Amino acid sequence: MSNQSGYQCDDGSGVAPTRPSADARRKVIARPDELATILNRREKLKALRAEATRLRIELAAIAATASRIAVLEANAIVATAENGIRRHFAPALIAAGLVGYIWSVCRRDR
Repeated sequence: MSNQSGYQCDDGSGVAPTRPSADARRKVIARPDELATILNRREKLKALRAEATRLRIELAAIAATASRIAVLEANAIVATAENGIRRHFAPALIAAGLVGYIWSVCRRDR
C-alpha cells in the first residue's frame, strides 16, 4: 500500500517511514571495534585536514619568498649594469652613440 507521498508502507498504516533518530543510528553501531574504526577514521581525517592546512600555509610562504627573491635578483641586475656603466662611462657612452647612429641609419632608409 502507498500513501499520498508515494512511499510504500510495510505495515499497512498508510504512514510513510521516517528516518531513524540520532539515538537509533548510534545504537546500530553495537560492536566496539566498529566504533573504534569510525573514531580512527575521523582522527585520520582530522589529521589530514590539519596537514593540508599546514601545507597551504607553507605554500603561501614559499610563494611570497619566491616573489621577493625575483625582485631582489632584478634589482641586483640593474645595480650591476649601473655600476658597469659608471666604471666604464666613456666606452659605454661611445657604444650608445654608435648603436644610436646605426639605428638611425637603418630607420632612414625606409
